[in-house]
Amino acid sequence: MKRLMVILAVVAIFVGCAKEEKATDNTLEVNSTVLSYFSLNRSNDSMMGDVAVAIEGDKELIIGFTLFGAPIASVTEQSDTYRELQQKFGDINPNKSLLRQYKNCNHSFGWHTESGNCNYICFSDKINSVTVVSDKAWSADFPAGSDLSSLFEAEFSSLYEYVARGFTGEPVTEYKQSLDSVKPEWYNLLVIPNGKMGTEFTLRTTNLPENLQEHALSIVFTLDTGEEIEYLCNLA
Repeated sequence: MKRLMVILAVVAIFVGCAKEEKATDNTLEVNSTVLSYFSLNRSNDSMMGDVAVAIEGDKELIIGFTLFGAPIASVTEQSDTYRELQQKFGDINPNKSLLRQYKNCNHSFGWHTESGNCNYICFSDKINSVTVVSDKAWSADFPAGSDLSSLFEAEFSSLYEYVARGFTGEPVTEYKQSLDSVKPEWYNLLVIPNGKMGTEFTLRTTNLPENLQEHALSIVFTLDTGEEIEYLCNLA
């Protein structure tokens, strides 16, 4: 009898979960790929972002960022701000899709297409450049205060190429590119993973100075408005 009661309880739990994951009656026809836009937190925000530093085998320096942001516009609101951002990034797809809201779903705050494809969350800011500067000489060729961007590789993900191609192919492009050769438009529509409040941005270099741990780096994200968002990174 006890075993039967346990089995029934487990079945009830699964049935309950299944009911919670069923679609609600909320549907929305959209012509965009980006579901919600976040604005990058600025240098004076308490939750600007996380920075993690790792040195692998004394051969590679890895600086990992989580760039935080706050929601400013959503397709479900159809605000003027959302429509302006659609125009800004050219995210206007002639082929509309139907979004359905699901309860307890990890896809974009519970909204995704009936085929299961996600609609994405991206940053609304346009980044023109990312530069790395050290407070000490990195080498004879890079004295203190030099731009070290040519020594670093950047890793990040965006929807730019998908929108630029006319909404064909894989939506997310994962870039691994020398920092000084990144085209500014590649930073457009940086993707925020589902369930997160920020995007991952990684810098790597194997061009290490002898006294690496004595350096403090300034990593500056310059926006198209001229505004600068600075992250300070002490390597000690």
